[in-house]
Amino acid sequence: MTLSVTDLDRAGAFWTGVIGFVRRPDQGPGLALGTIDRTLVVLSPGATRPVARGHAGMHHVAFGMPSQAEFSRRMLRFLELGIPFSPVDHLMSKALYLDDPDGHGIEIAWETPERFGRFSDAGGRFALVDAAGRPHSGRERLTEIPGSDVLTGTDPAGVTLTLSPLRDIHLNENAA
Repeated sequence: MTLSVTDLDRAGAFWTGVIGFVRRPDQGPGLALGTIDRTLVVLSPGATRPVARGHAGMHHVAFGMPSQAEFSRRMLRFLELGIPFSPVDHLMSKALYLDDPDGHGIEIAWETPERFGRFSDAGGRFALVDAAGRPHSGRERLTEIPGSDVLTGTDPAGVTLTLSPLRDIHLNENAA
């Protein structure tokens, strides 16, 4: 995934210092970032302005965490750094939505299929039903704030955080 950025140094600092990616040795233009084992994003300089909203194109890029603990560490990291984000409970997953300095949407997700029961359209309204039979919109605010007990390890910036390989990546697009 290549993202055009207006300021490569600023974008690189965000993706390493906030998201927790590491610099990759990949050759070529731009800055390759990801996990120790895999390049996930290449930041390419040259954008003349941030991402324009309301147009066809990428809505956000999503990265799946390998565990609830890793997901929680990212949430705590954003809180500690004062980074604005939207925590959403999709029932089948938990998600943190935020933007990089150029307005590229980012989703950090933890899949939770064990909480999902079934889909419902009772009364003409779509709903997700959890494993206990309770309806959900799939857009509720995630209210669980992890405790500091999830913090172990050290990231490259020296802030307590374990950097594990991300489980998956997907791209959501806007249609005009």
